Formats: sequence, C-alpha cells, structure tokens
Amino acid sequence: MNTLLLKQTIAYVLWPSIFFVSLFFLPNLMTFVEVFDGPSSDSAWYFVLNDFRTSIAAALGFALSIGLYFFLRPADLKGARNILMFSVIWYGLPIFKGVLIWLNTSNILAPDQATTIWATATAYHESIRPLTYTFFAVVTAALLFFAYRWRTQEKEVTAQRS
Repeated sequence: MNTLLLKQTIAYVLWPSIFFVSLFFLPNLMTFVEVFDGPSSDSAWYFVLNDFRTSIAAALGFALSIGLYFFLRPADLKGARNILMFSVIWYGLPIFKGVLIWLNTSNILAPDQATTIWATATAYHESIRPLTYTFFAVVTAALLFFAYRWRTQEKEVTAQRS
C-alpha cells in the first residue's frame, strides 16, 4: 500500500471520528463546567454554559484537526486543505461563541461567583444571533478568497511544470 493512500485513509477516517467525538460526546463529559439551571427556566445560564462546554470541545477538536492537517499536508495538499476548510466551517462557530461567552462573563468556572451580561435566555439568543450571521459571512468570504488563491497557485504550478 502506498504512503499517500495510507495517509489519506487515516486522515479521512480520523477527521469524522474527531468531529463526532469532540462535538457530540465530549461536551457531556466536561463536568468541570457545571450547568446549574434547566432549559425551562428563563435564565441564560443553561444555554451559556452548554455553549461554553461545546466551544471547549470544539477547540480541542480543531486542535486535533490542525494536527491532522500537518500530518496529511506533505503527502496530499488538496486533501489537507479540505480538512482545514471543513474544520474552520464546523468548529468555527462554536469556538466563536465560546470566545463571546468568555468575554461577556466573569468567573464562568465558579458557579457561585459567575456573572454575565445576559439576564435571560432570550437576551442571550438575541445578542448571539447577529454575530452568528456576521461570523458566517466572514468565514464564507475568507474561504472563497483562499479557494481562489489555492486555485491560482495550482494553475501556476501546472504551468511551470509544462
């Protein structure tokens, strides 16, 4: 079996596994972020803390995906770029929400002392929504820009080889 095929197989099996574990399984194991309100109350804490858990897990998944990118990059640049783009798309929003939560709360890991700017769950969701749309617009523009650059670089390399 050739090295390229082996690396591609490892990368294309590992990335979905990392994605599934980091976003769907790992947040439930993070007991150091204590969620102390239920979703039925009007408090924002349930949603803030669950989103914060997910953002920590997404950051771990993104870090592992970047490692996978560097593992695959020497052998298959296009495949590595795909892993990088999908990682930015799928992990970017939870990480972005986590940064917003970190900036707008204090003592988030100490439930007795924690404070936030969001008084209700509605206030939290209404303040995050426009920023989410902005995030998607910025990421889409960045991905289109990099896709154009990568395509141009590939054409230049192909022209040089001819």
